[in-house]
Amino acid sequence: MQKIYFMSNQFSDLGINKELQARLKDVDIVEPTEVQKKVIPFLLQRKKDLVALAKTGTGKTAAFGLPLLQLINPEKNYYSSNNISSYKRAWTTDSY
Repeated sequence: MQKIYFMSNQFSDLGINKELQARLKDVDIVEPTEVQKKVIPFLLQRKKDLVALAKTGTGKTAAFGLPLLQLINPEKNYYSSNNISSYKRAWTTDSY
């Protein structure tokens, strides 16, 4: 298993486009988390399966979701499982 570490304090350095960066800024997300710094470049460059383990609240959903949003081609008038597929499974334990 290859480990890739790309440390940056900017979403632009991770390859996120300007439109998504602006939407992130709209909701006060301006600096990527550690898991996002590792996952986003991998998914944008390699488009391969990836398993990332991190605690709840560390930004995993955005780490997987932002590359998916960026890779969607709005010019295509159809979407199928052959274009983009994503599976996110969260393991959590909650104490009440």
